[in-house]
Amino acid sequence: QTVHVTLQDDTGSPRVEGEESFEIVLRMPVNTRLGVTHTALVTINDSFSDLPIVQFQEKITQVRESSGVSRVPLVRKGDLTLPSSVRCYTRQASARAQVDFTERADREGWVVRF
Repeated sequence: QTVHVTLQDDTGSPRVEGEESFEIVLRMPVNTRLGVTHTALVTINDSFSDLPIVQFQEKITQVRESSGVSRVPLVRKGDLTLPSSVRCYTRQASARAQVDFTERADREGWVVRF
């Protein structure tokens, strides 16, 4: 036999809660007796599932060269009460840094903070 306990996810209002635990207890045996392990501790690890997620709103953005600037929106989801940051830099593909766009180097100065 297996005991099932339904967990309540806080998806409607996510908060990073860390580890939380509860006990499952066996008691009042009938025609049996309880063994040494008659309680079980269950730990719910919520350390990562509600951490804020930062991502680009769209995977592909097209821009006209004559516009002068490319604006690429970010989206943040999850526990929005935590301060968050990500480093944002450019990487060459077919467009060349300093020829087709101004490079954003991978350094501390290019951190986006929420």
